[in-house]
Amino acid sequence: MKIIFPAIGCLLLMTAFQNAYAQCDCPSRLSPGEAYARAAGVLVGAVKKVEPDGTKDQSAVKDQAADNSSLEQVAYIQVEKGFKGIKDSEVVLHQPADGCSPQFRVGQRWVLYASQLQASGKWQVFGCSRSRIVDFAADDLVYLGSLPQSAAQTRISGVAMQYEQSPQSGFSRVKNVAGMKVKITGADKTYEATTDKNGVYEVYGLLPGRYTVQAEPPPGLRIRFPIPFGPGDLPEGDSVVLDLRANGSTGADFVVSGDSAISGRVLDPVGAPIANICVDLVPSNSIVNRPFRIEDCTKQDGRYQLAQVPPGDYLIVVNRARKPNASEPYPRAFYPGVLARNRAAVVTMTQGGKLDGYDIRIPRKLPLTILQGTLVYSDGKPAGREQVSFKADPGNPNPGIDRDATTVTDDQGGFTLPIIQGSAGRLVGTSYVSESRFPGCPEVKKLLEAKRQGSIEVETEPLRIEASAADSRGLKLAFRFAGCEKK
Repeated sequence: MKIIFPAIGCLLLMTAFQNAYAQCDCPSRLSPGEAYARAAGVLVGAVKKVEPDGTKDQSAVKDQAADNSSLEQVAYIQVEKGFKGIKDSEVVLHQPADGCSPQFRVGQRWVLYASQLQASGKWQVFGCSRSRIVDFAADDLVYLGSLPQSAAQTRISGVAMQYEQSPQSGFSRVKNVAGMKVKITGADKTYEATTDKNGVYEVYGLLPGRYTVQAEPPPGLRIRFPIPFGPGDLPEGDSVVLDLRANGSTGADFVVSGDSAISGRVLDPVGAPIANICVDLVPSNSIVNRPFRIEDCTKQDGRYQLAQVPPGDYLIVVNRARKPNASEPYPRAFYPGVLARNRAAVVTMTQGGKLDGYDIRIPRKLPLTILQGTLVYSDGKPAGREQVSFKADPGNPNPGIDRDATTVTDDQGGFTLPIIQGSAGRLVGTSYVSESRFPGCPEVKKLLEAKRQGSIEVETEPLRIEASAADSRGLKLAFRFAGCEKK
């Protein structure tokens, strides 16, 4: 399944990089060089104390607390190292409650790109400043540690980060990836870089121009998506196109995941492939603390592939969430083909593992009864391309089965509708009528006038159905209005 950059990119910016909240609408992500140039103060520091902003109206502060929004806060930052505009050993940040600017917690260590308000001289860190927790600031620390040389020349850089969809921690970082090759291709030349022990790659001194940056992950890993920053285009696929300006910097981070997969087929009780049935992966120990979903639905040949599976022990489940129904009359089942969870085989995934041949033969198929008949108008004309539905009674046994079923008639009004055997309910034909759909039809006009509506749903008289083992054929449903030309 392909992951679209904006959604996941925003997720990472909000959670992993810790530099903004959902309401932030940054026109672009800054490179370390751009962030350094724009900031009045740049430092690495630890949060020693946080308190509500006492200069603000306390009634407003109470209102903020009541609706669970972020409080305006004052954060006291002990300076570990100042890189620009910082002379004291402590910086006091006055953070607004705008839903975008970072909110701090005691004990955190940050790389901060701070602004100083002209009117008051107070320090503040904005959401789009590139400020972030130290653990996610490897590229920034390399750039800042190389000053002033790093600011005096062009630079393309980024970080390779491994993220996995963990059952315990959700989509979260595992580590930064060392030793990953990165190719930077310009108009006339290709440059190569390799990520260092902190996962950072960087190239200095390139001529201004457009460059394509593409990463080559080590064996066992694959590119999940790139996240560009600085001047450039939104990514298409695994590479990014960047604009390097004179004396400027730009770059892209690359998120990688394990190039692992579990694949196989889903088969019915006689060994025939089942198409369009969904397969899920669940942790074998049942502990899921965060949203976790790895799934695939089978192709026409019954094949499935569960991709980007993090290391761990899992169960493979068919029809995990859906109730069995007439179009998929199969109960929930586990690999290799059992109905009880405690009899399922545990599948162990290692980093970059490729497991094929994990076929699941569902041991049981719910028996079906076939309803066949015709749908007509009151004058006997066939009602083609109209809906026929079986609506099960509420009192049917086993509420874990979806007994309702729907089909559409052919051009001659004929229908064939499988339903779960043993189901009781009513069979009806349905048409959505309007004057535009049935022009020049007096009976339709009369029905609409009676309801005082421009379009209505009209049902036939229902047929009572008690679905036994035998099929029911020769059924007839009739609308209470004559057939007219339809549009």
